[in-house]
Amino acid sequence: MDVRYHFLEDIRGQGWSGGDVEPLYFTKRLLYKGAMDSDLVEALFYMLIFYIFPAFCLFKIANKIKEPNSWMAWIPFLHFELIFNIAGKSSGTIFLVLIPGVNLYVYITAWIAIAEMLNEPKSMGVIASFPVINIFPLYFFAFRSNLP
Repeated sequence: MDVRYHFLEDIRGQGWSGGDVEPLYFTKRLLYKGAMDSDLVEALFYMLIFYIFPAFCLFKIANKIKEPNSWMAWIPFLHFELIFNIAGKSSGTIFLVLIPGVNLYVYITAWIAIAEMLNEPKSMGVIASFPVINIFPLYFFAFRSNLP
């Protein structure tokens, strides 16, 4: 028996019948669904909102403060280094992010320092520390000019 026969027997065993047409249709449908599915569009939309927009806002904040390495906002784990540089923390602070419990404190204090630097309320810095809801304070930090 060849492999094709086993494949057809497996498909027929799952409730399909009728020869070679179903497997070909099934394969084409899988290929088309992977390329044109609305899940792909939805994933790109969420990526735009929850990755590209915060990265752009962090880039704008770094440019506003005249941070020379504002390009680090676009690189996924390197953006933490940029956040700590803007907040005036040392480069070793990034290793504290790896410790559970301490990471939350360090991240919140960094965003509070950034909020104070931009003359925004400390509560905005706390909100900017948490994913998903951080898009609102990041927008205000990036596009309002409250610098002294």
